[in-house]
Amino acid sequence: MKPNLLPLFSVALLLAAPLSAQSNQATAAGDSSLDILQTQPTRFPYALTQLGVLRGEAWLVLSVDAEGRLQDVLVTGYTRREFADEATDAVRRWQYKPAKVRGEVVPVVREVHFTFTRTGVVIDSITGLDMVARSIDRLNRNTLGYRARTMQELDRIPVPVNVVQPSYPETLAPGETVAVTVEFYIDETGQVRMPAALERNSSELAYRAVEAVRAWKFEPPVSKGRPVLVLTRQVFHFLPPKS
Repeated sequence: MKPNLLPLFSVALLLAAPLSAQSNQATAAGDSSLDILQTQPTRFPYALTQLGVLRGEAWLVLSVDAEGRLQDVLVTGYTRREFADEATDAVRRWQYKPAKVRGEVVPVVREVHFTFTRTGVVIDSITGLDMVARSIDRLNRNTLGYRARTMQELDRIPVPVNVVQPSYPETLAPGETVAVTVEFYIDETGQVRMPAALERNSSELAYRAVEAVRAWKFEPPVSKGRPVLVLTRQVFHFLPPKS
């Protein structure tokens, strides 16, 4: 296995699902996307109504396991912290029906966008590589109170302090070479968050690549001298061992 090390690509707020590039609709027989059951309403933060705030937004990334349990929540952007807090509280109260690939339940990483207004809250579940341009365009960097950064905005490339390499499984056919791209966030402490494989094929290799990246650790990414959240990708080329 030969990795192409960081950085290869970086955008703010792109989302993909581990083991399968999930879409909002089933793309093959036996496939289904994550079903989010909004069991309790999301409300406009009361404290902000007293300040005359009329609108706000928050972006979260969720990790849901194959049992439909929420494993992790990462705030990737907001206009005001109160909106992110309300959104985080909401997703922790929701229920989830796990996604399926070829009839088997799989873990999923999914972005959720909240738009708060005095008249209600609009919630969008966003996924897929076609969302990259819109993910960048929708960020009004001058109005957001917090957002994930791009690699180009960092003072320097994050330095890995712990790297685990995935192994090549013996079950693969001799001579077969497969590339797997894993996308992940590096948070302000250098921890890897929300690793997700973009490929639909070779689920075993995708799983091995994701689990390896999950154990990685970096020096905190820094922009203008301050620790920040950043999103990047890592490409692994799985090469069969030499006999």
